[in-house]
Amino acid sequence: MDFGFSEEQEMLRDAAKRFLADNCPSKFVRQMMADPTAHDAAFWKKLVELGWPGLLIPESYGGQGGSFLDMTVIVEEAGKVLVPGPFFTSALLAAPLLIEGGSDEQ
Repeated sequence: MDFGFSEEQEMLRDAAKRFLADNCPSKFVRQMMADPTAHDAAFWKKLVELGWPGLLIPESYGGQGGSFLDMTVIVEEAGKVLVPGPFFTSALLAAPLLIEGGSDEQ
């Protein structure tokens, strides 16, 4: 039994590594640690353009329709560079809660 990532997930991992190497260097992370909000709107916009915050949201609601295993690939790479901001809380905690417990209007 193969417990490795699929070819698509490995491609996602490579894309995430490249994006984070280019957009989330240690200097940027340190700046965000010193910021009371730890949030940079331009960086967040780039994450949104990649679709990462909506990865676990079904396509019928405008998300990517990805799996938790797909999100694992992103979260592993994000953890390696200490991605600042609300990614974990919004994409990995709030989105599944809304999908499971919220109404269609929410």
